[in-house]
Amino acid sequence: EKIGLNVAVFEYGGRTSMMSMFSEFTPEERQKTTELILDTYRLFLERVAETRPEMSADDVDKVAEGRAWTGGQAHRRGLVDELGGLSDAIRAAKEQAGIPPEQRVHIVHLPRPQSVVELLLFGDEESPELRGGDVWGRGALPEPLGRLRPYVAALTALQDEAALCLLPAVVTVR
Repeated sequence: EKIGLNVAVFEYGGRTSMMSMFSEFTPEERQKTTELILDTYRLFLERVAETRPEMSADDVDKVAEGRAWTGGQAHRRGLVDELGGLSDAIRAAKEQAGIPPEQRVHIVHLPRPQSVVELLLFGDEESPELRGGDVWGRGALPEPLGRLRPYVAALTALQDEAALCLLPAVVTVR
């Protein structure tokens, strides 16, 4: 207000402004966020316990205490086996596979990150919240956007190409 700026938030659907810094969580949004955090923590507990036969998920929870630890703290508590980054993990994988350290390997990042447009139009099958394009909990896309699906699919398939030869119009056969 001091410098004459105003904020207008345009919403479409149930949770479009959920992470907005301009509004408080509704009770439903707070519940959704809490569920997401708890699900993520449960997954962490299960994954740590799977690699430590002597510990159950409850045992891991007693050590982790529901907190976010630094890498060093987590290592000292036995929640992570080793400290390092992607290059350290690649080096260890090469060693286990018997690949010489100096040999170059092709790294494939999976799943391939989706663009915002892909998430909006097609959703994310890995996440129940984003499955089938239901990004904001409003069901199918409005008709004008829904009609763009085939074109976006073609463009996203070609997005890594350096050059494209395209017709100046789109031909649709019905």
